[in-house]
Amino acid sequence: MNPIYALIYGFVATALGLALPGMLNMTAVRIRLQRGHMAAKQFVFGTAFTTSMQAFIAIVFANVLMSKPSIIEGFRLIAVGVFLILGIYFLLKNSATPMAEAKPTSKRRAFFSGVFLGFMNFLSIPYLLAAGTWGLANHYMEPTWPHRFMFMGGAALGSLVINFGYVKSATWVERKINFIARNINRILGIFFLVLTVWQAWVIWG
Repeated sequence: MNPIYALIYGFVATALGLALPGMLNMTAVRIRLQRGHMAAKQFVFGTAFTTSMQAFIAIVFANVLMSKPSIIEGFRLIAVGVFLILGIYFLLKNSATPMAEAKPTSKRRAFFSGVFLGFMNFLSIPYLLAAGTWGLANHYMEPTWPHRFMFMGGAALGSLVINFGYVKSATWVERKINFIARNINRILGIFFLVLTVWQAWVIWG
């Protein structure tokens, strides 16, 4: 299999994970509005660096899991139940409260702030581990070093594209943030229900 598929898969998986408003992309928006494009750009590169490191750690552990087929089959079945529960939970959950403003940072420290906040985003590694394991189990990539590095590069690229998208549309995001906050649970619920149907189709389709 061409390693380029691992690059594409890493890009898509990371982009989906970062597409919804969160700590990193909203901090990038706030830095863009308060400190300018250059500081936001440095911050985004810092978060992409961290994402690539987290993707590397995740894909190495995913390869360990792949050596145990029973774990992979169990993971697929558990994923259906988890996605379904999360989808129902978010659809029934009350609207989210508006997000708090992120603290600004100086241009000189923007890159390292991005690196630090990226590592503080503890959910990234479990998400990338799940994405990596799922990708290997469904043969979107192979357990080889070229595929691992391509997955790592794809994750960094996905982080750059999504966060730069937030930076470029910072003014629009600031105007729409209250609408996003009110509807975030509905968006998440639909997203997880779609994942439920997709995973069920992969197993039993």
